[in-house]
Amino acid sequence: MAVAAIAATTVGGVTVSPPAARAACQYQFPPIFEIEQNDHWHVTFPVSGDPRRITGPGQAKYWMSGHLDPSFGDPVGGMNENGGIEITVPWSNKSVGKFVGNVRPDGMAEGRSWDETNQRHQFTWMSVEPMPCWSPPAAQEELKNQQQQMQDQMQNEAEVQTAKP
Repeated sequence: MAVAAIAATTVGGVTVSPPAARAACQYQFPPIFEIEQNDHWHVTFPVSGDPRRITGPGQAKYWMSGHLDPSFGDPVGGMNENGGIEITVPWSNKSVGKFVGNVRPDGMAEGRSWDETNQRHQFTWMSVEPMPCWSPPAAQEELKNQQQQMQDQMQNEAEVQTAKP
């Protein structure tokens, strides 16, 4: 049945649509946006909003292998409705991190980062998980109703099959 081909999956409590269904996707950040740079440092950004496209409130943090970098900062920026990402973090060590990228068709975000106070520090990065699609509350309710109707129909069909002699 074609419905199974477009079913969404849940990853870490976040519903993620398959790549084919992402053409009409309005991306948002997962509850905590995490990237890994090509130097193996991870950066986590707190995010907010509905959809979750704004960084903050809270502090971004660097870490590697479970060790936090002593730097932290309040991120500014976020994601636009087309999946473009631009975040600036004035770090506590007086450097200024810039993170620019886009969401790919498969939902993963990738981009470049650099220290605006030292242009020699440039990296590439990728999100550690795909960006989920955002649905307005009315669309979420409609999807839930459609899923319930399909489930009821499947159950009715199963009952009819078991009732046949």
